[in-house]
Amino acid sequence: MGAEQDLRDMIAAWIRAVAEDDVETLAALAAPDVVFLAPGRAPVEGRDAWLTVRDRPIHGVETRCEPQQVRAYGDAGHAWFDLRLRIPAAQGASEVRIEGHLLALYRRDAAGQWRLAREARMLAPGK
Repeated sequence: MGAEQDLRDMIAAWIRAVAEDDVETLAALAAPDVVFLAPGRAPVEGRDAWLTVRDRPIHGVETRCEPQQVRAYGDAGHAWFDLRLRIPAAQGASEVRIEGHLLALYRRDAAGQWRLAREARMLAPGK
């Protein structure tokens, strides 16, 4: 199997783990020094820090995360995604739609396994 297919497989595993809130798998797929960037929030640096502050799933949220480009080059790679969230209305509030893009950088660890190294979310209210 080629490096790009291995990276695609890792990304598919990440997307499944997010959908299932499989924290153990997510932690295993993130590099120890991973950094998460999101609008309006301070950067979250390190896997352990992320695990303590990560967003908990909200019941009924519909998520669509579709890879648009995946590239691997040596021990590094990147992908960008279309990301859409629909959060159902709660107690008189309107439903919320958020959409945009996500850019992720990956690298192989010493064992040759792909790990998420950086993630930057570029999201805004949707239509």
